[in-house]
Amino acid sequence: MNWIEQWMERRRVKALKIKIERMKSEAKEAEVEPLMPAVETISRRILLERIVVLEKAMEKIESQQTTALGSK
Repeated sequence: MNWIEQWMERRRVKALKIKIERMKSEAKEAEVEPLMPAVETISRRILLERIVVLEKAMEKIESQQTTALGSK
């Protein structure tokens, strides 16, 4: 049963990585064409902050996975 949990966790991590990459591309697009500068700046700043938080979460998840694999 443990292998199913590991498989599901890897799928979640992969989906999160894809989401982070998508968010990064959205941030780059917002940088290129600001339609309403004040609104775009705020929404882009929030998006960049979310990306940073998600990347830190990914690092933590990956370190926990490598620790778990190393302890077995």
